Amino acid sequence: MAESTSNEYRPPSGHDEDFVEAVDKDFQCLICHLPLKEPVQTRCGHRYCKECLDEHIKRQQSQGQSLTCPFDRQNLDKEDIFPDKATERKILSLAIRCPNVGCKWTGEVRLKEVSTHTKNECRLTMISCPYVQMGCQAKVQRQGAESHLELATRLHLDLVCIKLNNTKVLLDKTRDELKNAMELLKSSSVQHTNAFLWRIDGFSEILKQAKNEGKERIYSDPFYTKTETDGFGYKLRVFIYPNGIGNGKNTHMSVFITIMKGEYDAILPWHFNKKVKLTLIDQDDDPEERENETKEVEGRNIPSFSRPTTEENTGIGFDCFVSHEKLKSQHYIVDDTLFLQVEIRSPPY
Repeated sequence: MAESTSNEYRPPSGHDEDFVEAVDKDFQCLICHLPLKEPVQTRCGHRYCKECLDEHIKRQQSQGQSLTCPFDRQNLDKEDIFPDKATERKILSLAIRCPNVGCKWTGEVRLKEVSTHTKNECRLTMISCPYVQMGCQAKVQRQGAESHLELATRLHLDLVCIKLNNTKVLLDKTRDELKNAMELLKSSSVQHTNAFLWRIDGFSEILKQAKNEGKERIYSDPFYTKTETDGFGYKLRVFIYPNGIGNGKNTHMSVFITIMKGEYDAILPWHFNKKVKLTLIDQDDDPEERENETKEVEGRNIPSFSRPTTEENTGIGFDCFVSHEKLKSQHYIVDDTLFLQVEIRSPPY
């Protein structure tokens, strides 16, 4: 066994404590030469950190060697190795000091306070400026942080302005990208059909609101017309005045078709010259008894059928499409739902 001597130990780079008291050499690991951590002792009387000796054992086993003491090479069994609690208690009772030069703080190893002191309390610890996220790269002692903030006020204000401006640019870019994505999603979900069917649920409440609350009209989803070979076409939508408008006010449901600004307008012929057939479907159980209400609008050279210069043209249709009395007398409304169909036909009709 090595002769017991006394020398002061200073931990290598990466340790955040320093021992105030000299660490007896008997309390140092014979492998890493640092103060013992979870010390174990062999039958031959040598002390090691548990982790250091475990690594030594694994290395010997991987090489197919017999287990031996790293210090004197005596053969060992695992039963020859045992925890050295007495030595551990002595090491844990040693005093340590803050590693910051000039700090007089001390404490016991067992209390494990040094990291908390160094990180959160010591006035000599180097810390980043509170404006580090704004871009200030200064590192100062904790005790000098207030002085740094006072001296660098202008710098910090400039950094904050730059950060805010960059954040605004990023938010604007993100908003634009999101808007484009939403427009693309919306566009991709629009139907391409020449036979659009609009289901209107909760019609009694819709009519009530039109009469009492001034919600005069409601719109269908937009849809695109198409040909047999092409997916593109004119963008249209239907809208109704449940309580009527113009000559149909308070007595009829008014129905209109409108041409909207679409993504294919530049390659389409103008004016819109197709026939639009608007049909309110009778939902009688017997198809032979059904009396659909149908009216037609024929495309011609008028502003409502020209290429849109705004989001949509003025609608064209019928103030007196169907009377409220007829709506109730037939099976147009079933389960508080009605169906309005739009058919598009190209000339010759």
